[in-house]
Amino acid sequence: MSAFVLAALLSSSASAMSCWSIQGWTGSTSYPVATLSQVTCQATNYNSAWMEAVDLGVSLPEDIWLMVDLNDSHVTASKQEFYSLPGYQGESSGVPIIQLDIIPGGTAWNLVPLTTDPPDPCGANVTWWDGTQINPWYDSANCYVEPVPSGETGFIYNNSYYITPDTTPLCTIGSYDGANCYIGALPSGSTPYVSGDSLFVTTQTGGGCGIGFPYSGACYIGEIGPWANDFVWSGGLYVTPLPTCNDGDYDGANCYMGSAPSGTSAFLYGGSFYYAP
Repeated sequence: MSAFVLAALLSSSASAMSCWSIQGWTGSTSYPVATLSQVTCQATNYNSAWMEAVDLGVSLPEDIWLMVDLNDSHVTASKQEFYSLPGYQGESSGVPIIQLDIIPGGTAWNLVPLTTDPPDPCGANVTWWDGTQINPWYDSANCYVEPVPSGETGFIYNNSYYITPDTTPLCTIGSYDGANCYIGALPSGSTPYVSGDSLFVTTQTGGGCGIGFPYSGACYIGEIGPWANDFVWSGGLYVTPLPTCNDGDYDGANCYMGSAPSGTSAFLYGGSFYYAP
């Protein structure tokens, strides 16, 4: 049985888990050199399989995967396995040069099995602000997550995806008076306070509720949200308004959409959210 000797060293210009397809061959019959083209890792078919790079015993920056056509005339060994030894020949214009040395009667060590299911460079999902799990699409270089919502302005902060909030103020309770959310006149002797995300006032002298509804010995006004603040001005009870997030979750400054997976790098390109694997 013939055996192939394969080794690949990924150049610094390629991305993590780069995927290459053998498009042709150069060199001699005994020492053919594979001509490679980058492909999308998920692009598999019935007559193809994938082979991982050999560990050359040195500190490799990343992995590389090759798609092998099982019907290729050079595939004369078992179509289920390859035997591998270092055979890295360098690179040309950022493309690794792979030499496959045909050795009659190869020995069964350093086994590298073929697989029809290579690792997906974009296999790490993004958890969106509403709990949705987004499986990014690999574009042969990076991982496409989602487009920035139409009409919104996206940006990246702390390796997370954001959009700027709508400047239209939002009053969760009360009515907008042009600056803040007016609740009503604060009864004499009452004091406002917040518990959780809800606004209450203590009952005024006499035990009644001039505003709000009786609840556990106080007067319940309503939910104001985690980022709003209550205050009293000129005898009236007010709440600061919130910016509006048409998409995402307001975090006190902007609209949080989601975070890039650990070990990846979030970025914005062409009006869409991405991460680099």
